[in-house]
Amino acid sequence: MRFLQALIAAMIVVFATATVVPLHQLRRAYRRDLLRGSQVAPVYQSRWLMYVQHQWMKHTQLIRWRITNEATYMAARLLALYSLVTRQPEFEGFTLSKYRWIATINFAFHERRALRAAEAEGRNFATIGGRGLVRSRGEWKLSPAGAAKTHVGQVSPLYYKKVAGGLPVLMDMTVFPGNIFFVDSGDSDAGDSAGKGTTPDIPFSTWDYAVGNCTASQGDVVFLLPGQTDTVSAAGGLDLDVAGTTYIGVGNGTVTPTLTLDTADTADIDIGAANIRIENVLFTANFADIAAAIDVDGTDFTLYQCRFQETATDMNAKIWVQDAAAAASDRITIENCRAIGLLDAANTHFVNFAGTGTGHKVSHNFLTGDWGTMCVGGAGVITYCEITHNFIMNEASDNDSCINVAATATGVIAFNMCAGAAAQANGIASGDCTTAENYYGVHTEDLSAILDPVVT
Repeated sequence: MRFLQALIAAMIVVFATATVVPLHQLRRAYRRDLLRGSQVAPVYQSRWLMYVQHQWMKHTQLIRWRITNEATYMAARLLALYSLVTRQPEFEGFTLSKYRWIATINFAFHERRALRAAEAEGRNFATIGGRGLVRSRGEWKLSPAGAAKTHVGQVSPLYYKKVAGGLPVLMDMTVFPGNIFFVDSGDSDAGDSAGKGTTPDIPFSTWDYAVGNCTASQGDVVFLLPGQTDTVSAAGGLDLDVAGTTYIGVGNGTVTPTLTLDTADTADIDIGAANIRIENVLFTANFADIAAAIDVDGTDFTLYQCRFQETATDMNAKIWVQDAAAAASDRITIENCRAIGLLDAANTHFVNFAGTGTGHKVSHNFLTGDWGTMCVGGAGVITYCEITHNFIMNEASDNDSCINVAATATGVIAFNMCAGAAAQANGIASGDCTTAENYYGVHTEDLSAILDPVVT
């Protein structure tokens, strides 16, 4: 009604004044518009028609803008209602959908105005998609050689991701290219069922169920939320068998996500696919003499900033990380991890390299315990290893029980600070590896560590 009243008022103003304006004033206004670059029709004999056109555009500018704006909002509401009724994939709610449609329609209007202006002036017009096309005088053509750079697709690793049941977010493609899932066993709304796990508000309950929802080799990430607890009670009780997935624990101290091995000495975590990464998880042994807690059967496995502990006396893992036979588990990486007080006398290795893998990396770890065979190493002839910048304290009295690799193993063993119960110069055996700046000292003596192997 208000629009109709405004239109009638504009018509009255225009037609009431049209007949009283001298022709020379119209011509003067016409010349002024030409100087401003406006596209206006020439004034012929009818001053009345010219003035009607001029005044109509002047008095109805705001009204026409309001009509366009209201039409845009109405169309957006209808499209959002359609999305709500049909439940389009990843529907994000009526209000957010409405504003998304408003932005889309306004952008289309803007692009149409830019296209018309370019056509009227004979200029080129390139679409936002940047597919190497320009529009010149009504025709789309390929960009000529030497033209301005065009882009295909996105030009930034950041992208807009809709989240079902939540606000949309900007994601970094270099960090989170795939699906993201959340696990929180302590959440009352958690559950291992369809429709859960995609937001922290309705997470999955178990780590294992989240693994089953991942897709191989697309960079899926599972966040284990603060206080998350999982239990492995049998061989392969947790099988990380989806390639290219990352599992990140969120939380510190007592709320660090925890995985406990119990019930049987065969309980273990299988790394059954390539390119698996685990970050910030507390691994706990709660059964006597668990054979090998983490069984690595895939290449490029990474443990980063994880912790390892025993719950009580005789609750231990003899081996925490076990590689595969031959070269089935190349490039194992264990970095920035901590094992504090793993003192059960039955322990043999923290990391056992029994196979012939290549490219293993054990770096910047703090490891204290009692490993009767060795803390890091094994009988397998590994190649191109990197064992550097570790602090190792092994209470076992066996010689070479901090780092010990096969006699023909190759790689670099450097900048490790070791201590133990064995005599000085008996803590490190580096095989054929390049060796530099490794130190070993007796942990019960008030003496500084010395170079080991000893320079001869």
